[in-house]
Formats: sequence, C-alpha cells, structure tokens
Amino acid sequence: MEGKKDFQQHNNTLDSGAYEIIRKRLLAQQEDLSARLRELNQARKEVFNSTSFVLKANQRITTDNNCVARGIIAFDKLCIFGYNVHFGLRTEIQLNDVFSIYLFENDQFVTQPLDLINDPDFVADYQNLYKYYRDSIFSKFRRTENYLYMIFQTSKNADDLKAFKWLIKDGKLHYQDDRSIHEVKKPAQHEFEWIKTTLEDRRLGKFPHISILDKVFIEALHGDITFKIENNTDSGKGIYAEKVTNLDQQLDDAEYYYADLGNLIAIRIKPYQEEFRAFIFNLRTKEVVNLRSLNESAILLPDNQGIIFSNGYYLQNGTNKTFDAQLDDVQFLRKIASPNGEDFLYVFVQDKSNTYILMSYNIIQQSVETPIICNGFTIFKDGSLIYFRTEAEATRHHQVQIWETPYMAVLKENESRKDDPLYKVGNKQIVQAMAEAQEVVQLVNKEDSYEGLYEDILKKSNALLDSYFWVHDDALMDIGAPLTQIREVANTAIDEFVKVQAQRKHAEEVMQVTSKKLEELIFSVNSTVYESLDQLVLHLANARRLQGEIIDLKNVRYIDLTAVDKLTEQLGAIIADLSDKTVAFLLREEALAPYEAKVNDQRVKVDAITKVFDAQSIEEANGTISGDLELLIDILNSLKIEDATQTTKIVEKISVIFSMLNEVRAQLTRKLNTLKSQEAVAEFSAQLTLLEQSVVNYLELSTSAEKADSYYTKIVVQLEELESKFSGFDDFALKIADKRDEIIKAFNTKKEQLVEQINKRTSSLEQIGLRVLKNLKTNQKHWPPGRIF
Repeated sequence: MEGKKDFQQHNNTLDSGAYEIIRKRLLAQQEDLSARLRELNQARKEVFNSTSFVLKANQRITTDNNCVARGIIAFDKLCIFGYNVHFGLRTEIQLNDVFSIYLFENDQFVTQPLDLINDPDFVADYQNLYKYYRDSIFSKFRRTENYLYMIFQTSKNADDLKAFKWLIKDGKLHYQDDRSIHEVKKPAQHEFEWIKTTLEDRRLGKFPHISILDKVFIEALHGDITFKIENNTDSGKGIYAEKVTNLDQQLDDAEYYYADLGNLIAIRIKPYQEEFRAFIFNLRTKEVVNLRSLNESAILLPDNQGIIFSNGYYLQNGTNKTFDAQLDDVQFLRKIASPNGEDFLYVFVQDKSNTYILMSYNIIQQSVETPIICNGFTIFKDGSLIYFRTEAEATRHHQVQIWETPYMAVLKENESRKDDPLYKVGNKQIVQAMAEAQEVVQLVNKEDSYEGLYEDILKKSNALLDSYFWVHDDALMDIGAPLTQIREVANTAIDEFVKVQAQRKHAEEVMQVTSKKLEELIFSVNSTVYESLDQLVLHLANARRLQGEIIDLKNVRYIDLTAVDKLTEQLGAIIADLSDKTVAFLLREEALAPYEAKVNDQRVKVDAITKVFDAQSIEEANGTISGDLELLIDILNSLKIEDATQTTKIVEKISVIFSMLNEVRAQLTRKLNTLKSQEAVAEFSAQLTLLEQSVVNYLELSTSAEKADSYYTKIVVQLEELESKFSGFDDFALKIADKRDEIIKAFNTKKEQLVEQINKRTSSLEQIGLRVLKNLKTNQKHWPPGRIF
C-alpha cells in the first residue's frame, strides 16, 4: 500500500508541471527566510534595545483657565503648552493666558514657572500683538534645528500670521524678534518633478492617446479617462477607465503630467473644465489606482521602496494601502528618522483645522502603523510621543496620550552585549539587510501575474548576497542560505514563467473571445421579437454551438474556471428560455409551415437544375433544413411537456417534413446521376481529344530516344490522371485501355525509327572512311623518298 501511495504522489508531482514544482520550492525557501529574519530581528532588539510603537498611558494637562488647546512643543524634559482663552473685555493679556510649561517626568506633567519664555522683549511684543490685533489667537508651534517659532493668527483670515522667533541654544530659548513669519515655510510637497506631456507624446489614430514614456497610454476622450498598456489607437479599450464630465473634449483639451518613479509612474490628469485627478500606474502589476491625495503631496520612502502620502502609501512591488481620512488640502510638514534606521515618522498637516496626521513607516515590515490624527504633538528625547485632540468646548483638563516610540534622540544600546556578533556588525547595517530581505519575501509572496517577478527576485537576492559579508554567519541566523536557494530557484523559474505567461495570455484571449460571443448572442436574443420559428432555431443553434466551445474552455490550461462556470450559467439560462419559447411556438398549427415551404422550394429547384454545379446550393440548403429539424427533435427530447399528445403531434409534423425532405434528396440524387453521365461523356471526349493532340505534339518533339522516353512518361501520367478521374465509368475504362495500347505502339515505333536512322547514318560514315583510306594508300607510291605514311 505504501508503494502504491508513493507512486500516486509521484504522478501527482509530475502532473502539477515543472513551474508549479519550482513555485513550491520557492515558497518553502521564503518561509525559511522569514523564520530566520524573525529570529534575527528578535536578537537585534535584545542587543540594541529597540523600541516599538506602543501606547503607554493616558494623562491630562491641567491649565489655570478654560481654554482650547492648540499646540505642544518639547525641550529636554520640559514642554510648552499653547492654547487660547476667551478674554472678554480684558485689556491686558498675560503669558499664562496662552502658555504654560510642564516638566514631563515618569509619564506625569508637573506645572513649572514660565521662566523659559519670560523674556521682557518677548512679553512686550506679545502684549502689543493683542493690543493692536484684538482678534489674535495662538495658532501653532514650528521648530527647526536651531529655532522655535510661536505663530499667531492676527485676524479671522487664517493666512494673516505673525511669528515670534526664538534661538535654541544651550538648552535655553533666546528671543529674537516678531518679524520672522517669512521664515516659516513648508518643505517641497513632492519629492519628484512633475513632467508635462508635449505634442511629441501624442499618438493619433481612431482612438488617439498620450504616451507616457511608451509604457502606458492615456486619454480623456469618449466619456472617460482610459489607461492602456498597448500603443493601440485602433481600440478605445484599456485596463482602467473612469468617467469624465465633458464628453466632447479633444485630446489636447486635457492636461497630462507624470513622474517616473521606477516601477511606479505617478500621473496627474486635468480633464477639460475639471479639477486634477491623480493616479499611480504600476509597470509590474499593470494596475492603476486613483489616489486623489497625490495631488497635494507625495514623499519618497527610504531606499526607493515607494511613496507615502497623507492617507496611505504605495510600494514598488505593488503593495498599497489607503486609510479612511476625510481631510482635504493636507500638506507634508516634516519627516523624523529614528536612530535605529528602520522607522520613519511622516507628519502631514491641515492648517485650516490645525489637524496633524502622523504616519510611522517601518522599512523592514514595509508597512505603516495606523495613522495618528491629532491637533498637536511633540516628541521628547527619550522617544515619548505626546499628542492631544482639541476638545469641542474650552476646558481646564486636556487629555493627552503618551506613546513609547523609536523616535528617541539617541539609540540606547545594550552595553553588556558589545561582544555580540550583531553589535559588531551594527544596527543600521542589519536593519538595511533585513529590509532588503523583506523585499525578497514580499516578491516571492506576490501573485505570479507580476511582470518580471523572478527577474526582480534574482536581482535583489544577488544584491543582498554580494553586499553583506555576514549573511552566511551562523551567529546572524545565516539568512544567506535560503537567499542562495531562492536565487537559484528564481533563475530556473524565469524561463518556465515565460511559458506560463504565454499560456495564461492565450487562456485570457480565448476567454475574452468566448465572452464576447456570449455578449453578442445575449444582445441578439434580447433585441429580437420572435415572429417565426427560423429565428428561434437560429439562436438555439448558435447557443448550442457556443455551449460546446465553453465546455472546451475547461481543457485550456490556466483558464479561469470560475469565469467559465459563470459563462455556462449565463448560456444555460439563455438556452432554457429559447427552448421554452421554441416549444410554445411549435404548438401552433402553422409553426412548421415555413419548413414545408422550404422543402417544396427545394423540390422546384431540383427540377430546374441543368448542371451538376447547380446542385451544390441545394445540397447545402437540404443539410440546413435537416439540421434544424434534428435540433427541434433534440429540444423536444430534452424538455418535459405535460401533454404527451402535444409532443406526439409535433414529432409527427416533423416526421412528415423529414419524409418530404428525403424525397427531395432522392430526386436530387437521381437528377445528379443523369447530369453527371451527360457531363462526363462530354468532358471525357474533350480530355481524350486533348490527350491525342499531346501525343502528336510529343512524338514530333521526340528527336532522340531519350526525349521519346521523357515525353512518353508525361503522356502516361496524363493517362493515369484521366483514368483516375473517370474510374466510375466502365465504358471509359475500356477506351482508356485502348488508348494506352495506341500510345505505347506509337512511341515504340518512333523509337525504332530513330534507331534505324542512326544505324543508316553510321553505315554511310563507315563507307566514306574506307574510301578515304583507299585513296591515301593508292597515292603513297607517288610520295618523295623518306616520307612515311
């Protein structure tokens, strides 16, 4: 039994195909690599005290007055909290009406005096602000490496701002001036350049489009924006489409911008009289995603892993995610890198509502933590992240959350592990290698519809093995072992994958053709008002034929069986509906009258034919009528009609028509036999005359025995063709036999004449030679002495 089981498993392995076997080997090595990476990451965290993104506590900051929180900023262990109080009719505004300072220690906030910012010049400028701008409110803090800006809004207009500038030096704040709002600028919102297409990028035709680097083709015509991956202007179909407002716009009415980002192409389109739309096209997965927030900002992720934007990210390998954020006009503010080299915090802000979006990206996991949305945040040197959300009503107690994060000022290393091999390699290099290895893992896990999948796996595996000397070190989990296997398997998979892709493309094309046929059939059925049985029979015949094609689809390798089942279900419903309508039609008294008329029409045509060629169309028509009647009988057999007498009645009617049709066929056969005999006699006579003329001509051309043999061979071939063509006629066979005897005698006689002529000429030449020799001998005695004959 075990031997039989092993034999069955062996057969199953062979049946699965070479590519499937390679794929399984690759997945097995990927699992091994993932397990080793987890072990390496755990060991790394123990050596370098890595910190995760974890909620530590919920606390409250208490202010002296009821106020609306606006901002918080950290300095060493202190933090400044900024807010707005309703002043009413008060004329003098104190510092503590807008700011308070706290010592952050043991996850607690302890109130401190305002000494950090109690500069006389600042207090004077601050009070003048409220004196001359009665509608002033505190807006936000902004910090650079060396300066802190306290920004106030001076009117109801959010763009009317004033900034108080402080120099950060030796852990203290040194007031500078109140005229530095021009220094408060946001960074570039896109870390790449948008390129506008030109006239040279146009591809004109029936369906014109814009070429983006000859990699993707776009147009905003005919009612929608369409993305195509083939430079085909004869078709308006593509891989992605979405509606536009103006249906009459021309190709040049829309504006097209793009940015080449490796596997990704960022695209912006402004249809006529519309706002910009933004998309990402992935060259590998051939996927298009609408990303509206890409219009506002997009920042490159480390190591060219992809891009991040205010509500999500998109990676080079096609992995992408968008979060449910309902904010518009969000801009990028800053990026904070952790000292461990693996975490990056991206901060986006909507100035209108003073809302911040914090997105923490890990280059090893290549994912973003759930975004934190808040109205103010700060990070202390130990990595503690403090953030708050502004309360709906002014309050004295402001709830804040405290998170432990990896964004500390300096990485805390485990000094007791300095002799560890991981410590010697260094945290950043290990992180970098793990990030690249994770890319390999994600590629292996990708669906193999990813174009160039195995080339990318091979390329990244090679780069890893060549770049890091320690990957084969057992102390560092020897991640090089599975990587080496992955490289070898990927190299083997490349050629097999090309074959699989070709088979999948063929399966897809066959499915598309069949689906189109079904769509056309459904449209034809739905748009037809059935007034005759012919219409129903035609549609039923087409449906049955298509049913056979759909069944054959299951034998096509890599076909989508679910889609095939769906087509089968749709077609089954169509056939059932047509069958019911056909039976209902057949129950009418006059239902089969058209077929009787067709048979009678064929009878008349049989009487009228004068030559065999005319019978071809009649035979085809008879075959069509017979097929239609057989189809009707098949339908009756496949359906259950409650009244059996009705079925019998229909079958009897069909039988009568079959009988009439058979009579017509017999009549046609008799007529054809007569016509064939008449036409054969005339044709045979003409062919025989042509043969005789050929014999005369070839005999005339036979000037040598060799030529006679050659021409004789040609005549024999013609004779055999004539014999084969008229083999069904005995009289013709006798005439052909007689003609063969005549031809043989004629050519034999010709060859005998040629031989006799040659013999006569030879004899004459011999006599002439002898006569010449005799004369020479007679004259020899008259030659001078010494002359030798």
